[in-house]
Amino acid sequence: MRTSLEPHASIKILAAVTSSHEIAQELSLPTDVVLTGFRLACGRHALGFAEEILAVSPGMSLVVFLDAASAIFLNRLIDIGVRGVLSRTMQVDKILPAINTVMAGGVFVDPDIAPVRPRPDSAAGVVNPTVLTSRELDIFRLLGKGESSKEIAEQLNLSIKTVSNHREHIKSKLRLCSGIHLNSAAKAYSLWEACGVDYTI
Repeated sequence: MRTSLEPHASIKILAAVTSSHEIAQELSLPTDVVLTGFRLACGRHALGFAEEILAVSPGMSLVVFLDAASAIFLNRLIDIGVRGVLSRTMQVDKILPAINTVMAGGVFVDPDIAPVRPRPDSAAGVVNPTVLTSRELDIFRLLGKGESSKEIAEQLNLSIKTVSNHREHIKSKLRLCSGIHLNSAAKAYSLWEACGVDYTI
């Protein structure tokens, strides 16, 4: 992305950073736009550091790139003052017009993620936990943390077959068509639970 944007005379890239602390340091320089992924390498995510960045530099525009699992946080990002929300799969040639819209004072939401706008004001914004048993919810949460069936079985003192059966029940109850969708939904739910209590992970 940097290689694609640097040739444009209207853009000067000041720095590429990997943590919210480094972003805060770089904001000592006059900055118009900060482009960031939703999750940083340091473990924080945009809901956690966006308000801090905007408080330090209120005139700056923050643009966040979302993956499919994080698209449910679109509305909350806009609510806290993020000016651009783009899909991580957005073509590079479309990013510059989005940045220009934001720099002109507008708000840009990538049309590819705009339809995915459930507000996570409750857990139902991601998944309805009331349809799951307490054991299924435990397994769902562990899936959201990236645990394998074997690891879950060890932690909960269950057999792998029992965990597999629970996974199938969870998929059925949540109307998920594959293991990939199950893992994505579990990650999104885990992220919602973390954000719902404390924006900082």
